[in-house]
Amino acid sequence: MSKSKIVSSVIKPTFASIVMDEGGKLVPYRLNSTHPTFGKLLYALRRKNFARVPALLDAAQEIANQSQGHVIIKKDGVYYKGRKVENGLTRKIGELMAAHQPIAIWLRFMDNLYRNPSEDAQQELYEWLMNFANGKFCPTDDGCFIAYKFVNPDYTDCHTSTVCNKPGEVPMMKRTDVDPNRANECSRGYHFCSLGYLGVLAGWHKSESGHIMAVKINPADVVAIPKDYGFTKGRTWRYEVLRELEDFGADSQTDHKFMQQVFVPILQEKKDILKALYELPGVKRLLGKRKLTKVSLRKASTTRLRKWYSQFYAMVTPPDMSKLFENPLKPLRVQAGLSIGEVAAECDVPYKVIYNAEAADTPNPQLVDAVIGAIATLKGTKTAGCNHVSYPTGARARGAAAGAEETFREADFAGGDEEEHGYVDPYGYTEDDFEDEVEEDADQD
Repeated sequence: MSKSKIVSSVIKPTFASIVMDEGGKLVPYRLNSTHPTFGKLLYALRRKNFARVPALLDAAQEIANQSQGHVIIKKDGVYYKGRKVENGLTRKIGELMAAHQPIAIWLRFMDNLYRNPSEDAQQELYEWLMNFANGKFCPTDDGCFIAYKFVNPDYTDCHTSTVCNKPGEVPMMKRTDVDPNRANECSRGYHFCSLGYLGVLAGWHKSESGHIMAVKINPADVVAIPKDYGFTKGRTWRYEVLRELEDFGADSQTDHKFMQQVFVPILQEKKDILKALYELPGVKRLLGKRKLTKVSLRKASTTRLRKWYSQFYAMVTPPDMSKLFENPLKPLRVQAGLSIGEVAAECDVPYKVIYNAEAADTPNPQLVDAVIGAIATLKGTKTAGCNHVSYPTGARARGAAAGAEETFREADFAGGDEEEHGYVDPYGYTEDDFEDEVEEDADQD
């Protein structure tokens, strides 16, 4: 990385993000505050000792390829919590190491996988992933994976028609609601699948106007991989909806290209991408220093703009900020419009128990189930023995009018007013700021 130079950086108490120009290629790097080189990197950036940064990033990458969470690479193999692990996943990691390929993503995936409380689910899931696309599946950069999900024309789930599946939603139910027995082919739980099961699912629901969504799943949340249809589907208690796979049919013979790459935030229209780019802190700094101009951005193709957005967006999104890793209790309660006292009363626990659970980094799983059950009961979203909740939109009570304005409006994620779904900048950059910049830019042009 000797010829690398810094394009832009973001420094926060919990993480640092840097975009490097490596021979004309923009490469983003992100380090959490717990990383061994974080302190030295922070010191170098604050003292503007930029010459040290490439070497520190090289060291960070080397460390990342040796350990992630409880997974550690030693001379004689791969260890998890001090125990040597030998299976298909560790053999895959060994093959990548022998080929001098980066393995940090695979170590994160393994760390997440072994946090799954079910040993059966651990083994079943890795087998499913290896059959996903002839063994060519790619985990996300934070150690999760992406799968397909078929939903109704109104984006609700096919089974209950109560759970919203538009991009950005995080549906969940009690983990104990999900059937862990893989011998039960069609049973309780949120379903996901690989390409081989899409056509079967679409045919079963007899719908040609449904939508195929890309959903992100934490390996720790998978409960079972049923045996039917060649292990091509699974059940989980929680997932995140990433995007709709446009122009892609359930009868497709090859995987959608999105399924073979790391998740990148997708914006549909060029104007929306430009708007979001202008709002990102790294781009704002480059514009302010005149290292980048709005004219050059407007002239760029949509494909190139998406690429730039993904690189700069990564700088303000540290790996541990995925919705699948955050404590869901407060967002779920707030979305449902309930107080801590109401949830505590339904759970039959003291107020302080719920208050502390919402503030915890990793709340007790049994308490998470209890809170999900309480919210579903209070909001009337229990169906067929399962407790459905979701945020930011929320599950609706069964029998509620499908067209109710307060539920799943199309304008919430596509084609609505700009004020309804505009990009929200984490540093407080508002719509008014954007409009002022557009007016100033028009005057200058």
